[in-house]
Amino acid sequence: MYIIDLVVIFSYTFSFSLFPPILKKKKKKMVVIFEKEKNSNQKGESIKGIEVFMAHGMLDKVFTVESARYTYGTLIGGNDCAYLAWVPFAGHFAQEFGEFIAEKALKHFGDIPKDLIEYEYVAKASSDWLNRKRKTRKNDQRYAVKLTLNNPPANVQNLALVKQLIDIIQKLDSDPYTGGFIITANSAKGIFSAGYDITTFLKKDKKLTEQYLLTITNLKLVIMESTKPFIACVNGHAFAGGAVLALFCDYRTHQNIPKKKKKIRVGKPSIRFAFNEAAIGIKFTLPVYNLIVHNIGNQNAAYVSSTAKVLSGTQAKELGLLDRCINTDDNDVLFDECVKILENEYFNGTAEAIAHVRKLRYSSLAELQHKNHEKDLIDAVNFFHDNTVQQTFREFLLKRAKF
Repeated sequence: MYIIDLVVIFSYTFSFSLFPPILKKKKKKMVVIFEKEKNSNQKGESIKGIEVFMAHGMLDKVFTVESARYTYGTLIGGNDCAYLAWVPFAGHFAQEFGEFIAEKALKHFGDIPKDLIEYEYVAKASSDWLNRKRKTRKNDQRYAVKLTLNNPPANVQNLALVKQLIDIIQKLDSDPYTGGFIITANSAKGIFSAGYDITTFLKKDKKLTEQYLLTITNLKLVIMESTKPFIACVNGHAFAGGAVLALFCDYRTHQNIPKKKKKIRVGKPSIRFAFNEAAIGIKFTLPVYNLIVHNIGNQNAAYVSSTAKVLSGTQAKELGLLDRCINTDDNDVLFDECVKILENEYFNGTAEAIAHVRKLRYSSLAELQHKNHEKDLIDAVNFFHDNTVQQTFREFLLKRAKF
């Protein structure tokens, strides 16, 4: 049984809406504390403990009770914090405040289900809310948007997930407060994304396969034709379509877990990165292959695409598939580094300049995607419904289930 005592949320304004357009009218901060006491765990064992949910602007965090109360005391005791909101029950919280953060708190505690794609604007200077000064323009109103793949355990990119991702990117891309996107994942099982949903092809429904492939193509086009930079926060293994998704981003970070903290077998890398489509017979489209060539050259692209070689994060970085390695086992630390990359590096350029560079970089690939998509679609649908290929997929899924 759960008991909700109170909640902690930070905002720049005395308003229960935390969307960035409100943030430009800076007023004194509102503070809300949200605690949840757990009397039993999932096994039914009796335990005592309190979990505290906090949202720094739009970046959710979980703290110990002591650190949460200390932070609350610091904020409410300062001149910038004059407002305190108290809500005793989750249901009332959702009804009375009914905004984005209310939903996030309830989703965090499992009172309502999460979406396949969770998104949020990230408060500036998220890694040090009170003290860190931004290095970009003083009046810059651009914010990072966190996009989280939330389809555990492997974050397979099924049709519903891809549609949600497209809708969110299209919705937020035109917002001037959107400075860039950070794609990360709920990687509780250590997987950023295992790629595309092979079970879709096994349903032997050609119309469904066509719809799925068109949606995958549309996602690539939406990313390439966006005016905003994309950062891939690769916080787990990235295979096949998961590696392709990361490659479509402008910049890619990954974590290297210190040896003493590794929870996987000795000799295994912190993360694995692979274009393993060749292992199960899936063929690259020309735009995807050209993107790999663009990043690592023709010789290396041919090698990793033909051999399905599984690379460590370090090997992928050496080839140019990943850009920066962060030595940490903490996903929050990795994500904060991605926020810094956007704020302190990409935001040094104007939004117009970034949009122009992205157009120069991706226009030829997007044009190639538009040009070839009909032929690629016909070939792919026929390929995925071949009996031999279908059997290969079934065998692959059995192996993956054992993994």
